[in-house]
Amino acid sequence: WDMIGGHDSVSVVIYHKDRDAAVLVRQFRPPVWANAKTDGDRDLDLDVGLTYELCAGLVDKDPSMSLEEIAKEEIREECGFDVDASSLTRVTTYIHACGNIGTKETIFFTQVDDSMRVVGGGGGLLDEGEAIEVLALPMHQLEAFATDPALPKSPAAIIGLLWLVQHWEKRQRGRVETNA
Repeated sequence: WDMIGGHDSVSVVIYHKDRDAAVLVRQFRPPVWANAKTDGDRDLDLDVGLTYELCAGLVDKDPSMSLEEIAKEEIREECGFDVDASSLTRVTTYIHACGNIGTKETIFFTQVDDSMRVVGGGGGLLDEGEAIEVLALPMHQLEAFATDPALPKSPAAIIGLLWLVQHWEKRQRGRVETNA
């Protein structure tokens, strides 16, 4: 078996109240691009390597930071919103890429609005090579987006968006907790 060492990670389902939308990120992933190439594809468009993802980050920072604090930091860096770590609700934890990495990914949920926007925030950290596009996906499009195989997305995005659809429908029927 091939095995790759890695770090645990966090990701966040972000609901934007003012836009009635889920906040996603889109970024270039070299392995996705490389796996799309065939021997004859020397000039494959870089867009093939762009993936849709939840805001996410590795658990490779200060060991005294909680998962919620790491998620809060990632939301600020990638999406440009300042949230309180206590506003993050744990959705689930699962084994990420269990066939070759086996790390844990914890998915959280939070809500944002325009008042939480950070001037100059979002887009990732350029000094770490991040170039992140922040997107707002309307709630009525989530399920179709999550299940469309033509749109390259992370497993956490599929899990998180489908969780949001399920919980959103419960909320619309008045049967969900006030924080989810």
